[in-house]
Amino acid sequence: MAEPTATLQVLLAAIERLERKVDALTARLAEPPPAEAVGKREAARLLGVDRSTTLEQLLRNGRLRATRYGGRVRIARSEIQRFLEEPEAPRRHRAAAAPRRATTRRQVMDEAARLRALKIGDL
Repeated sequence: MAEPTATLQVLLAAIERLERKVDALTARLAEPPPAEAVGKREAARLLGVDRSTTLEQLLRNGRLRATRYGGRVRIARSEIQRFLEEPEAPRRHRAAAAPRRATTRRQVMDEAARLRALKIGDL
C-alpha cells in the first residue's frame, strides 16, 4: 500500500494541474470573439451552402475550423477564405440567375409566326 503522504502529494499535484486548466479555460471564455468571426448562418451564406446540412458536415469532418465563444460557434472570416481557396471546396448551390425578362404577347405571336414559316418552308 502506498504511503499516505505520497498519495496526498500525487493528488495535490493533480489538483494544481486541474486548477491551471480551469483558469486557462475561464480566461479564454472571458475573451470576446474575434471581430472577424461570424456565426453559422453568415458563414453558410458566405460559402453559398446549406447551413443545416453542408456547413454542419464541413464542421463535423474538420474541413472547416470553428471555435466556441459563450456557447456559440464562431468561424473566422480568414478560415472561410482559406476554405474557399481549396480546390475541392463545394461550389455555391444557388447559381446567380440572369434577370428574367417578361415575355409579351407580341413576342409569343412573333415566335409562333416564325415557327409556322419554318414549318411551311419545309414542305
